[in-house]
Amino acid sequence: MLNLIIKSISDLLFILLFLILSLGLGKRIWSFWFDSARTAVDMIEEGVFCICIGFGTLSLIILILGLIGLLQFWSVLSIFILLLIMVFKEIKGYFLKCLSIKRSLFSKIFQSPYFLILSPFFVIGIIWLFLTTRIPPLFYDALVYHLGMPNQYLINHSIRFMPFSFHSHHPFLIQNLFSIALLLGGYGSTKLLVMIFAILNAVSLSLLTLRLSGRPISWLAGGIFLLTPTMLVVGSLVTVDLGFSLYTLLAFYALCIWIIKKEQGWLIVSALMTGFSLGIKYTAIVYCFGLCLLCLVFALIKERKSIGYAAKVCILYILVAATIGSASTTHRQTRALNL
Repeated sequence: MLNLIIKSISDLLFILLFLILSLGLGKRIWSFWFDSARTAVDMIEEGVFCICIGFGTLSLIILILGLIGLLQFWSVLSIFILLLIMVFKEIKGYFLKCLSIKRSLFSKIFQSPYFLILSPFFVIGIIWLFLTTRIPPLFYDALVYHLGMPNQYLINHSIRFMPFSFHSHHPFLIQNLFSIALLLGGYGSTKLLVMIFAILNAVSLSLLTLRLSGRPISWLAGGIFLLTPTMLVVGSLVTVDLGFSLYTLLAFYALCIWIIKKEQGWLIVSALMTGFSLGIKYTAIVYCFGLCLLCLVFALIKERKSIGYAAKVCILYILVAATIGSASTTHRQTRALNL
């Protein structure tokens, strides 16, 4: 029992540092397009997007380390620490901003009459998911593919094409994150990472509903999501499905905000999220074309822009998404040619 408690605490500390580093990396990229958030909801929204951008950035860093044969404990740990030092200013600024609006955050969320009603939905789901993280991964796909392939790369200290495994052809954005968790944390950390994806999905869904409806009851959406039986099952397994749903949801989320605010930064963020989703599953190309069609309809019908303007928007969207997505979907074929 004592060993289980100690391992649980170490896994939680690692995931906390992982989230903080991802937040800092994402915040540095986020600052290129947006000013600092002003309200509590803006801060939560910014935090979710920054963490997901940071996840994608860390995955690409692991890809580079793997391709040059430096996928080892000390090299990854050194990069991890170096990045923490580099983004310390962004991390500090974000949390200081949170402290400066803590009264607003408290009054808008925790003092809301809906909080006492809705909080059990989140708490029950999170407790269930956390308990499942203490069970070793037994799911076939996890052992053969989602954790099996990253483990092979860690054994070889490099990301290499495996001609007798078709799984090595698949996009590996989430698996690269699992590689970090396996190397620095352990199998428990990979399951905690899946739990983080589940929580971010719920928060993102609630935020999007709040943005579109403006009603505090919208937080119920996240609670219902967490308690959906299918989600509780998928959230207890080491898979990429919740990561994939998170990035596709955020792509749609950012595009909706772009339609409302007409800020180009949100269009780029939406394309970035779509690109990351392409690095998780090839089926994301369906969402990419669907969101491009939404951009086209908005520009031509609602905004009554010219065909040239609509085409530029779609080309920009596809270019950003394809650039990010191609990094995780073509390197295995490139590596195969070098063998």
